[in-house]
Amino acid sequence: MSYIVNWFRKTMGKSDQKRNDAAPKFASVEKDLYTLSSSCRIAFYYLKENKGKLLVPLVIVHGGAWIYADLDTYEPYAKFLASQGFLAICFDYPLSPEVKHPEHLRYLDLTMQKIQEKRDMYHIDLENIFLIGDSAGASMAVQYCIASKNHDYGILFPFAYPLSIAGLVLNCGTYIGFGDRKNDILTRFIAKQVLPKRYDKNDPRINPVRYLSKKVIPSMYLMTSDGDFLRNESLWFHERCQKLGISHEFHDYHSNNKKKYGHVFHLDPRVDISEKVNKEECDWIKETINRRKN
Repeated sequence: MSYIVNWFRKTMGKSDQKRNDAAPKFASVEKDLYTLSSSCRIAFYYLKENKGKLLVPLVIVHGGAWIYADLDTYEPYAKFLASQGFLAICFDYPLSPEVKHPEHLRYLDLTMQKIQEKRDMYHIDLENIFLIGDSAGASMAVQYCIASKNHDYGILFPFAYPLSIAGLVLNCGTYIGFGDRKNDILTRFIAKQVLPKRYDKNDPRINPVRYLSKKVIPSMYLMTSDGDFLRNESLWFHERCQKLGISHEFHDYHSNNKKKYGHVFHLDPRVDISEKVNKEECDWIKETINRRKN
């Protein structure tokens, strides 16, 4: 492991712990923990009073540049989503550089298999499965959705695709494939960690957005902010979806003071609008489910 990766993990870990320490405890939310592999876990979060009720699953695909974070990092966010009446599901996936792409994505497929396995135990609404991804997690959510709905693309991965995805919520995401990115220092560093030593820039497995179409993207919600260092990618993805006729809702939040809303600000309860933004996304999910019923 490189010094930079180790430094990044320690620095972000300390910062995220301070953020999570400020989060509400959500005492009414239950957590059930299972394993996906010898090193990775999956957690189901739900309100105690909702046990036995039909629950809409929200699958959280965590960010962290493919090199950092786990379900513990995202637990306060998962508990918030559960407090809104959903079944929030968060999972670990192996990190780079210890593993290379697409091994991270395989754990999203394993998570979908676990959801299918536990459908009766948790009364899961399999007709309304939503993926929620931020930063690198948004990229993973988009790629898995495309692969699950485009057979020619999907067969490039050894995945089962057991369930259909009803919608995507994408926050402060990265979307431009490695083959289409500028060859700057950050891109070269991330590529070195995430991709095999020798890779083809035209490999479709690292350029999923080239396979974007109306047929493979269900209902979608995009969010970014004025202080998001990936904001230009969200704007690019928003414009690309518009050109392809992909229906989606787009939000670009701006602060009224000098301090801008930073990358994945919605995860930080200390930010004045984080709860409002998260509730708006939950409302959009509920509205999308109602539209699907009609």
